[in-house]
Amino acid sequence: MKTLEEARRDFSFLKDHIYLDSATTGLSWDGQEEAVAGFFKEAKRRGYVGSSVWGAKEQKVKERLAKLWNVKPSEIYFYSSTTEFVNLLAHSIKIEVGQTVVMAQGEYPAIVKPWQFLVNQGAGVAFTDAPCEEQRDQALIDGIDERTKLAVVSHVQYTAGTKTDLTMLGKACHEKGALLFVDGTQAFGAVDTDLSQVDFYVASTFKWSMGVFGLGVAMIKEEALHHLQPAFSGYGGAKMQYNTPNYPGLWALDGALDYFEEIGWDEIYEQIAELSEYLMNGLKKLKIDVLTPEDARAGIVSFQHENGAQIEKQMAEKGIYFAYRDGYVRIAPHFYNTKQDIDMMLKALKEMI
Repeated sequence: MKTLEEARRDFSFLKDHIYLDSATTGLSWDGQEEAVAGFFKEAKRRGYVGSSVWGAKEQKVKERLAKLWNVKPSEIYFYSSTTEFVNLLAHSIKIEVGQTVVMAQGEYPAIVKPWQFLVNQGAGVAFTDAPCEEQRDQALIDGIDERTKLAVVSHVQYTAGTKTDLTMLGKACHEKGALLFVDGTQAFGAVDTDLSQVDFYVASTFKWSMGVFGLGVAMIKEEALHHLQPAFSGYGGAKMQYNTPNYPGLWALDGALDYFEEIGWDEIYEQIAELSEYLMNGLKKLKIDVLTPEDARAGIVSFQHENGAQIEKQMAEKGIYFAYRDGYVRIAPHFYNTKQDIDMMLKALKEMI
C-alpha cells in the first residue's frame, strides 16, 4: 500500500507549484511513462504476434472498470473521447417523431450539441432550468414525461460541480419509461460510482483518472442495446464498438488503476471529499458565495467573480493553478493535494479580492 503522503512525492510538479486544476487535466505521476511504454515493450515489439497480449489487456481493463462501476465487462466499450461516444449515441438511438431528449441547462457543450440534429427529424431537445444547483436533479426529473426517450446529465456538472444522484435519477427515468445517459468525465477517479441504474455512460480518462488524451471509456447496458441502431460501421460491421481501441491508452489507464488501487479507492475518495469541504469552508470565511452544493459535490468547488479571468491569470503567475470556465472560478483538488495547498491558495486569493 502507498500512503497519500508517499503518493504526493510521486508528482514532481507539486514541489514548486500548487495544482488545483484536475477538472481540466489530471497530473501524471513520475514513472507513468513506463506504464504507457509497456505496450511497446510487451506487445507491439512483436507486431501482430503480440496481439493476444493486446486483447488480454483490453479484457483486463474491462473487468476492472466493470467491478468499479457495478456492471458487466461485456458492457464496457472504448472510444477516442467522450465527444465521439456522444455523437455515436445521438446518431444511433432509435427515436420517434414527437419524442424528446431532456437535459438540464448548463451541461457541457460536447454532450449538448450532438443532439441538436434531432430537431430536423421531428424529435425534440428540451432543457430544464433549476432555480438553484441543489434542485438540479429534481428539475430534470420533473422535466421527464411520456414523450421523453432519453435524459442526459453529467455525473458532476463541469462548472458548478454539482453531483447527480445516479441511482435516484435512473430509477425516476425508468419509472417514466425513459433511458438515462451520463457523462462521467468529471467524476471518474473523483467519486464512487454505481452505474446499476444507468443505461449509457462515458468518461474521458485524462482528468481525474489520470490517464491519457485519446481514450474514452463507455458503458452500454445490454438491456439498452435494442434501443440502438449503430450509425457507423467498421471492420467488424455495424456495431457500437466499430473502431480499434487505443491500446497505449489502455496500458496507461491500467497503470493508473494500479496506482489508485495501491493507495486505495476509499482513501482517494475520502481525501477529495475532505479537501473539497475544507476548501468550501475556507471560501465562505472569505465571504465568497460558493455555488457548489454542500450535500451534492465531488471534487469541483466553484464560485463566480467579475474578475475571475484576472484572478486565474494572477494566481498562475504565483504558481497556483485552477481554472476560470464560463463565468465560474473552478477549483479542483485531487488526492495529491493537501490542506496546506488550500491554505496557501486561500491566502493568495484573499490578497487579490
